[in-house]
Order: sequence, then C-alpha cells, then structure tokens
Amino acid sequence: MSAVISPKSIAAAVHPLFPGRSTQIKALAEAFASPEMPGPPSLLLYDPNSPRHTGALIRALLDRIRSTFAEASNTHHDGLGSSPALDYVCLPALLMSSPRLIFRTILNAVVHASAEEEAQPGPKVTIDDALDTFVGHLATAIRKRTQGDPSQYRLCIVVDQAHRIRDIWPGFVLEGLLKINTLLRGRRIGLGRVSVIFVSHLPWEHYSCADGHTSTPAPEILNFPRLVKEETCQALRLNAEPLYRAHLSGPGGSSQGSAEGSSMNRMHEKDFKSLYSRFCDIAYTSFHVEVADITDMQLLCAAVWHVFLVPVQTGEYKASDFEALLVRGRPSFRDALSRLQSKEVSPSEWVSTATHSARLASTKRIQESKKGKSKLTVGSNVENLGVNAEEVARSQDRGDDEENGVTSQGQAGEPFPKKRRITLPTISSVPPLPNLSALLLVAAFVACYNPTRLDVSRFVRDETLGPGRRKKKGGGTAKGKATSAALGSKDSLGRQQLIGPKVVTVERLLSIFQVLLWESDPATLKEAEAEERGEELATNNDERLSRLRDVELLARNAVVMQRIKALTAQRFLLTATKLDNLTNLSIRVNVTYEVAQSLAKQVNMKIEDWLHDWKELF
Repeated sequence: MSAVISPKSIAAAVHPLFPGRSTQIKALAEAFASPEMPGPPSLLLYDPNSPRHTGALIRALLDRIRSTFAEASNTHHDGLGSSPALDYVCLPALLMSSPRLIFRTILNAVVHASAEEEAQPGPKVTIDDALDTFVGHLATAIRKRTQGDPSQYRLCIVVDQAHRIRDIWPGFVLEGLLKINTLLRGRRIGLGRVSVIFVSHLPWEHYSCADGHTSTPAPEILNFPRLVKEETCQALRLNAEPLYRAHLSGPGGSSQGSAEGSSMNRMHEKDFKSLYSRFCDIAYTSFHVEVADITDMQLLCAAVWHVFLVPVQTGEYKASDFEALLVRGRPSFRDALSRLQSKEVSPSEWVSTATHSARLASTKRIQESKKGKSKLTVGSNVENLGVNAEEVARSQDRGDDEENGVTSQGQAGEPFPKKRRITLPTISSVPPLPNLSALLLVAAFVACYNPTRLDVSRFVRDETLGPGRRKKKGGGTAKGKATSAALGSKDSLGRQQLIGPKVVTVERLLSIFQVLLWESDPATLKEAEAEERGEELATNNDERLSRLRDVELLARNAVVMQRIKALTAQRFLLTATKLDNLTNLSIRVNVTYEVAQSLAKQVNMKIEDWLHDWKELF
C-alpha cells in the first residue's frame, strides 16, 4: 500500500524559490509527483528569456519530489508492493559529445541509485553507441531498481541547453529518446515511467538535426513567459539572506579584506533587508531593458550591491540615506552592465576591484570632510574667483572620484558603449556636492525652466554703467520677483514649471553660470548693498573689471567642463546629444526644485529670484 503524496504540497514548497511560476510549478508537480499516474513521455520547457532559471526550477522540483518519495517509502512501505521512487539525470547538451557518453550518463543515474539502496557498489556496465543495447541495459537497471515492479517508478532525463542538440547529437539519439517509452514497453516496462524534459529558449520547430530532419513525435510544450516587475524584484530579493551572511563575515577574499574588515560597520538584519529591497527596485529599473535573463539580473544585482553598500560600511552614510547612496553607486550600475554582461571580466574580479576602489574613494571623502576641505568656495575674494585648474583638480568632484575609481582598470575617460543608458528616477534629495558643482546645477535648473527670450533682460549687464544688479538704469541682471498670470488664468497651464525642464545648450548654461558666479561673490553682494544704501563703492572700476575677467576665465575653464561631464555621469544632468563634443552638447537638468533650492542656499543665493513664472503648486 503506497503512501498518499500531495502534488500541491510539493508545489507549495518550491514556489517561494521561484516567484511568478506558480502555474508552471503546479503543472509540473501534478505531472511528476503522482507515482501511479504515467508521466509525459517528452516535455519542452520553453523559456525565451531565462532558460537557466527554468533549468534551476525543474531541478529543484525534481529534488523535492525525490526526497518526498524517499520519505514516503521509508515511512509507509509495508513490503507488499513497490514504493514510489524517482531518479533524474541532467544532460548538458553541449558537453554530451557522443551517444556512448549520453547512454552511460543515463544508466549511471539508475544503477547508482539501485546500488545505494543495496549498500553495494554498482556494477560496471559496458555500453556502445547502439540504441538497442542502451534500451536493454536501461530496462534491466529499472527492474533491478524497483525489484521487478516499476509501476511507481519514474526516471526523468533533463536536457539542459537543448538547442545545442542540433549541432552535436546524432539524429537517432534524439529520435530514440523521444520514443524511449515505446522501446521500453517491449521489455516489460510500462508506459510513462521515463520522461525526457528539454529546457531551451527555442521553440520545437527549430529542432532540426544536421540532416535537416525534425524528430517526431514532438514533445508537449510548457511555456514560461517573461516575469513582470513585481515578480522579478521578488526573485532578486531572494539573495538577501546569503548577501547578509557575506556582509556579516566582512569584505570578501581580497588581500586587503582582513585589514579593512575590522573598521567596517555592520548593519542590523532588518535594516539590511529593507535597504536591499529598495535597491532591487532600482536595479530592475536599471537593467531590465537590456537584461531579460533572471539569472544574469541576479548576478548584476548582487555584484553592484557590494559597491552600493560600501559608504554604509565605511560610515560615510547611514542605511536610511538611500538617495545619497544611489548617487554614489550610480556609476557602478553602468560599469557592471558594460563589463559583466559582455563577459569582459569575471564577477568576482569586478566585485573585488570595484569595492576596493569605492572603499578608497569613500575613505578619502571622509578624511576630506573631517579636514574641512571637501567643499570649494566659489568666491570670497579675487584670488578664490581666479582659482587655477591645478587647485580645482585637487578638489575633484566627489562623484568624479567615484566614477574614476570604479573604472580605474580601464582607460581614463573612456566612453561607455552605446545603448548603455540607465533609466533612474529624478534626484529628489539634496546630494553632497562642492560649491562649484552646486552652482552649475543651479544654473542648469534656471536655464532649463526660464524662456530664452528673457536672457537679455535677466542676465546681460553693461559694466560701464555701474555694478549693481538691482540698478534699473545700470543694465544689471534685473533680478527681482518673477511676474506671472494669476492661478486659473488662460496661460497658467503653459508654464515651463508644469511642462518640465527643457533641453538647453551648454553655451547657454555657461553664460548663465558666469552671471550666477559673479552674483554669488561676496564682494558683489557688498557692492550691491552699498549701492542700495547710496554709499560710494569701496573698489575702483579697474579692480572690478579685473575681477570680472577672472570670473569669465573660471566660468570657461576646462575644469568647469570636467564638472559638467561628472554631473552628466552621475545623472544630475541628462544629455540630449552624444557626449563626444562638450562644446556642442545639449543637456537637461535632472533634479527637483527642492534640491535646486537647497543647493542655491549653499552658495548664498535664492533661486526663486532667478526663475520666471514660478509658483508654489500646493
């Protein structure tokens, strides 16, 4: 009397490991977990996107069925009949180069299972390339395995990378496997005891052998459609547990790991999994356009996660500072997609190099922050405004340091391959930026939201008529509160604020940046205040003109162009043209008003004074 085995319970145990595949798992469990029912002679698991993930699914399910059958056999077997048993063997089609190797591998799975039950070494089986000899040996091995009653026995032959059969396997081998149940029936083995399962990304009509013949009968087909975002993110989150164990054990295998591991911060498991869950959503958004395979996406997600977590381990940020961590880890998404997806380097090598570079960059930023040198003053006097390129280069943008660190193993400044853009959300939290980069972002925000026709009235000045930006007849920038139509008026819905940022040229950005650089200088602010009070200027005209030339040189400096490139790499600025010539570049700002407002305060400005037709929406 056989034990009652529930296919539903087996499917329920396997489903949490493979989100989004409940229908397929239930169908497979009903087909192979009912020992007395004949199974399908042949089955094609068709997954055009993630065949390796599907291969792992069928192996996990068969493992579960085999262990369930073994438990039922040990617990309920009364010796009056056969007990349920399942054996399965995986055949990587690319590695099975001859019929003899294929036949021997299948036979060994049955013979060794029988030998384990008898606690004796399995006999050596001599096999050749003849299909009839193989069928005879297989029937003998099954009868011995089941003690002469194979009514509750199953043998599953899983062919991985099945599309390779067309290139390597002789036609008679595939034909014989598809008809194996018919051939075994003549040797007293019932139908449905042996099932051949093909796993591939190609439909069956493509399975013609080298002679052009398509084998018959065709197998049954079980489709595996592409997972949606929620299901894919659930699959990515399954790695949280092993990644947390790796996090607790410290930085992995590099030589510097033991020296650095003692100073690394450890996260609580709840905080770790919460942060990783949010990270998986961003990873899916970043990779799903170019990566359809779940296994590849899991690999990329786990690799980038090690780099993403470095600022938390070094103590630079807290686990709650997700947006700041995203800014720091942004270049690693692109680099991993470029180098790991193309198999340019191994995952372990990339993780080791990228985490080491990220750790060095994070430690450097922490040291600079402690010394008070992490921010560059835009202008407190003429010397600061006329800072040379060497001094600015020594205070590289933090994001630029990160990008250069991750890509240090490649050529400096090497462009990333085409079509490797990563879609990431608009930056909505205040990033830690030096003042020069902050002022560039403020200028970009103003340029993208202000109409071009107002540039002359707002930004052009005639220095021969006076210094004050508020002097009406002096031709200054004519700053002041923006005028706009009242809410509900005819043209209120046509404001750029509601439409979103427009694309601007880098030349217009630099022109506005030059004006803001001058206006944010404390010396200019003092002159404007003195002018409003009716006091005479403390500086002469020659000194002011000299300072103005210094501002112009700094605004057109190559270092500023380098900062624009760094902000583009960090996705603070989005490019509308190719990044091969900065002078002809068109860009669009990618930060919210709240971020731009905070950055403007950082450089002693009020961004609302420079925006046209801007209102509080709520």
